Amino acid sequence: MSYLNYLNQARESSDRISSGDYTPLSTPKDDAEESTGGLMSRMVKEDTAKPSTEDMILRYMGSMRPPVEEGIDTRVLENRFRGTGIDAAREALATIESRGSGGYSARGPVVKSGMYRGQRALGRYQVMPGNVPSWTKKALGRSMTPDEFLASSEAQDAVVNYQLQSSFDKYGTWEDAASVWFSGKPVRRAGSVSDGNLTTPEYLQKFTRYYQQYSQPRRGR
Repeated sequence: MSYLNYLNQARESSDRISSGDYTPLSTPKDDAEESTGGLMSRMVKEDTAKPSTEDMILRYMGSMRPPVEEGIDTRVLENRFRGTGIDAAREALATIESRGSGGYSARGPVVKSGMYRGQRALGRYQVMPGNVPSWTKKALGRSMTPDEFLASSEAQDAVVNYQLQSSFDKYGTWEDAASVWFSGKPVRRAGSVSDGNLTTPEYLQKFTRYYQQYSQPRRGR
């Protein structure tokens, strides 16, 4: 479900709760990030207590936005359920990779050297064209061409979700997942690889800052 759909659902639920015309069928789950061997390793907690009407309103809507750092996508901050591990990681990557350069339609500069020489990274998360066929096959069950991939925001989101989650499952932290996305290696093996603009430590510093911003829950009044 898209962020806009979440927001619309939250607003609708809040109106129904306020009017007394809504009985929750189940209690939502909260995802929390806790440091257990990595700054952003994930621990999922299930809230089993039945929420009050006021709690439900705050749970769905929130009422106070945290300070927004420059470059943060404010559309994501409208989503009360943002920051559930992979959501925060994905948005942190997007903020680094394509902020101000076109989002889903972004094209990076021509790579001058290395295995991707002559290619231009594509889309919101700057995926190299050479990776598109195999990555879309894994994430979507069918291969896409670079042009098809660039034209589909759904495909771009699905690919980054698949890649990040796979790295998280293998290495245990979102730091490692971001390091693999940038350098191809987890933190302990990445060293100071550079893309000509950022080194791995610099990239991870940005990622951590944005990840924490997107993970921050909205507080009630």
